[in-house]
Amino acid sequence: MIMQSTSLLEREAAPKSMGREGVVSDMSGRGVRTEEGLRFDQTVPRSLVHRASVAEVFLTDARRVSPGVFRVAAQWPRGHGLYQPTAEGLQDPVLVAETIRQAGIYLSHTYYGVPLDHRFVIRDLAFRIEDPEALVTRPAPPRVVLDIAFTEHSRRTQTRFGGTLDVVVEVEGRRCARASLGFMAVDDALYLKLRHRGGAPSEAGPGARQLTPTPGPRLPQHAVGRSGGAENVVLAEDADGAGSDSWRLHVDTGHVGFFEHPSDHVPGMLLVEAFRQAGHALLGRRPAGGLVTCEVTFDVFGELHAPVRITATGRPQLQAEPQAEPQAEPQSPYPAGVTEVLLAAVQDGRTLARARVGHRPAARTGAQAREAGLHGAALREGAAA
Repeated sequence: MIMQSTSLLEREAAPKSMGREGVVSDMSGRGVRTEEGLRFDQTVPRSLVHRASVAEVFLTDARRVSPGVFRVAAQWPRGHGLYQPTAEGLQDPVLVAETIRQAGIYLSHTYYGVPLDHRFVIRDLAFRIEDPEALVTRPAPPRVVLDIAFTEHSRRTQTRFGGTLDVVVEVEGRRCARASLGFMAVDDALYLKLRHRGGAPSEAGPGARQLTPTPGPRLPQHAVGRSGGAENVVLAEDADGAGSDSWRLHVDTGHVGFFEHPSDHVPGMLLVEAFRQAGHALLGRRPAGGLVTCEVTFDVFGELHAPVRITATGRPQLQAEPQAEPQAEPQSPYPAGVTEVLLAAVQDGRTLARARVGHRPAARTGAQAREAGLHGAALREGAAA
């Protein structure tokens, strides 16, 4: 069965408002590059994106273009413990997901008056990398701009706020991806009610027991497309699974990326990473070609005291792409064709989240991809001049 695309990325994203890059001076008198009034010289307050560490804040600025339309600036780190460059020399595509997650929280607090103590619950998250070469790593941290169209849910109350972000992502002025995020922000009382939705165990909450050690060993890094540290592998062998299409989620509450601040449930971004790694493991890529599409729907909360199984719910399907007309350099570092996989996270018979992930095979080395990307950037700068 050919997997049809879901509707998460089929909405129209915010229109790009054309403007000019400028230079302003910071307090030291040094020039600070800006784009349409957006600054990149410092991060936004960490409390406005619900991060405990300044190093985990990617947003630097935002402005409202018109009602419901925003431009948000971000800077991605050159080095990060969790979001590391791929084998092809590209920025980790999951940075897109984390950046739009922070954008949803920041816009809610800054422009819609959502109290800082509200809890944010992700309903769905999706991104599609349209131009992988835009993710080529460079000597300087890349400047990222999000064009966002925000649709507020109509049932806003004092205890609940929610909406959907449709996003176009640009990296160093080059369109890179489209993304979407659906979320709710709720007060503590409503949050506790949501925590028990779907039959969650009665002991859910800040004092819940921690997950016991996973019985099977973690998968090797190369099998899940990761490098730089075994602590970032979140899949373990599933001794109780029915076959090779099932893995046990390895939950480490001391992981500084997934548990950057205390959580009473399995974090959504941990499940996103698990789905990414499961796609690599199922497709068995050597080397991993990279994640280019990811669509996740979150159904209920995952508890920390019970095992979570990541399972494939459909066989891999190769999505054919129409043959494109010959293009001038730079060309994409990937050949046509995306292999998509359907996955689910299950705990005690409950489906926590469902995902569709797509991978492209690798075609160039990291050095070749960087060379092509930087050559393309030089061509664009020359044309602009």
